[in-house]
Amino acid sequence: MSEDLQLIVIYGSALFLIYGLIIWISIRKKQGIAPYIVCLALNIITFLIFLNIISQPVNDPQGGMGLGLLLIVFGICYVSFPIIALIIFIVRQLRRKKA
Repeated sequence: MSEDLQLIVIYGSALFLIYGLIIWISIRKKQGIAPYIVCLALNIITFLIFLNIISQPVNDPQGGMGLGLLLIVFGICYVSFPIIALIIFIVRQLRRKKA
């Protein structure tokens, strides 16, 4: 298995666990899951756009030049969406305990 595929499998498994637990706990506590579905959808869209960019065949030796900043932005977004979902979950749980 290539290193790229290993990273995708590990990160995908972590995302599955994070979103799965958050959604499962929210459903059990009869809370809405819309913010988590939005974060998950944004995560999937970001991954597909990122995958489309990096998988384009380029015959020019300098064809990938200039995409570094764009790929960094996609990487930051890809990692930040699960963090945003966790923050929303924690805030909602703390707010529920105060009420």
